Amino acid sequence: MTDTFTPTNPRRIILITAVFLLLFATYLLAFLLPDFIRTAVGPQHMTMAQAAESASETDSYIAISDGAWECDTIEYVRGRSTTGTTRQITRFTEVFRTNDSGQVVLLATMSGEMDCAELQATNLAGYLQRMSSDREQELINEVRLARFIHATTFLEICGYCGPTNSLIGTLFGFAFGLIGLGLLVWGLRMQKATERA
Repeated sequence: MTDTFTPTNPRRIILITAVFLLLFATYLLAFLLPDFIRTAVGPQHMTMAQAAESASETDSYIAISDGAWECDTIEYVRGRSTTGTTRQITRFTEVFRTNDSGQVVLLATMSGEMDCAELQATNLAGYLQRMSSDREQELINEVRLARFIHATTFLEICGYCGPTNSLIGTLFGFAFGLIGLGLLVWGLRMQKATERA
């Protein structure tokens, strides 16, 4: 009986799976490996005024060394649990931080539910960027910026983002790549063995 490539052929399934895993690994590593390398040395320490001067539309890995939390601005972003239930959980905590002059305002997004005491004990570091005009308008519409009438610069920081996330993604990328490479070699050996037969 002639060996043909059909959807049920194990060799074909192995090769298709191998190619898919290699492409997915390439995708992960292309985005996450440079990010991990960039952040592995640690965040650059800045005051809020310095962060305001250097911030742009692209992310920078920054640790903020001054400022005060505006704990009465804490808002919790809730969503469905990832366990598949309909239970609502607090996914993020959003809170503003200002410098001494009140001219620089930073909106920090932290993972999970944090109260003021937990925020005070946290060293704020993460990916920082200048707040977009759309995001600023959204906060104005929600009357969340009304208290910051003297502010001249608005920033955003992802307080739960950092090298750990990039490292996990990079490790998954390498793992998928190795598995895909192993499946590819196995599939090609199966093909050669069949041709010899």
